[in-house]
Amino acid sequence: MKKYHICLISEEFPPETGWGGIATYTHTLAKGLDRLGHKVSVITTTLSEDHKSKIGKNIEVYHLKFHPPQKIISKAIFNTFRFWHRNRKEVRHEVQLAWAFYKGFKHINSQEKIDIVEVPDYHFNGLFISLFNSVPLAVKLHTPLIFNYYSNNLPIDSEVKWLDYFERLQIRQCDLISSPSKLLKEKTEKWMKKLNKKIHVVPYAVDHETFHPIKGEREKIILFTGRLEVRKGVHILLKAFKKIAPKIPEYKLLLLGHDTETFTLNGEKLFFKEYLKRTNLLDGIEDRVIFGGRVEREELPKYFSKANFAVFPSVKFENFPFACLEGMSCGRGVIGTNSGGMAEMIEDGKSGFVVEPENVDQLAEKMLILAKDEKLQEEFGKRSREIILERYSLESQSERILNYFKKVIK
Repeated sequence: MKKYHICLISEEFPPETGWGGIATYTHTLAKGLDRLGHKVSVITTTLSEDHKSKIGKNIEVYHLKFHPPQKIISKAIFNTFRFWHRNRKEVRHEVQLAWAFYKGFKHINSQEKIDIVEVPDYHFNGLFISLFNSVPLAVKLHTPLIFNYYSNNLPIDSEVKWLDYFERLQIRQCDLISSPSKLLKEKTEKWMKKLNKKIHVVPYAVDHETFHPIKGEREKIILFTGRLEVRKGVHILLKAFKKIAPKIPEYKLLLLGHDTETFTLNGEKLFFKEYLKRTNLLDGIEDRVIFGGRVEREELPKYFSKANFAVFPSVKFENFPFACLEGMSCGRGVIGTNSGGMAEMIEDGKSGFVVEPENVDQLAEKMLILAKDEKLQEEFGKRSREIILERYSLESQSERILNYFKKVIK
């Protein structure tokens, strides 16, 4: 079997820059490709100075910062660009990162030929590679920036439009594009309009060895893990739990994740905890709702295993959330919404329930059914784990992604 040199680019890559969705995908894929015997070069950012590290057998991680160009023409172009976007800080930042990644890619490719590069759609990290190089470029859809702005009801100004333009340009210039869910594929085709290339559906892989069932007593906990933001529907979850709390007095609701300023009340932006105080949503259940804050990823299997089931009540578009996959991998039944890819991973009525987004009554009903039926919890959890091993295991999905790459590898 031929061995390939695959380059993965991501602004985030753990442990230095955290475990966001794109970072989790990149880290998991690198691990899977390494196990298959391929060489993986990861290009990411750094909080310090440029340096290189190694993980696994064949994964080299290049941590890079932006360095301004020194050649006269390049320097003139760069200064003109900075002046033109002098009031668009994020545009400047992301274009500079894309340039740093391009220079890092060129250096690595000159040392040992790269067969293919994969970058996320979000923030166009591979923009200059798409414009200037002959190495095949694959774009992985996670969720374009503009989708997040629509989902969180955020204002779209000229800076967001520029970021959106560069994301579209990268997609139009790439050689290969994939989406983890069918719904994101359909939404992207509408967003891109006359896209002249096929979008392949290639789901994420789950590190099913890290996220596995842990035997032990459950603690009558309903678990949510993720950012506490409007898009994730945590306010809907609180409303649903409040409706059924008197009927399941032994249960508590555990929220794991950092707070975000995505809630609004009378035109004022608020963090979730402040929003709850202003709306009295916690009245009567203050001692039943636990805010666990952000926890380390390696600790999550322990929390999933203590919980009776997990709920992910996203109200607007949610691509293919790792939190749901990881909960299933830990052998837990899950409740999600059909606002995104969760409806494609959950077998409704067999591994969990799929509900309509923002339907408080329906969510409360399904939560109550599952909370009162421990046998059903066991059945859902068993099937959830089976689904992960059948469809999303690290080995099978890494092989599938590699076969997808081979479509353009020369």
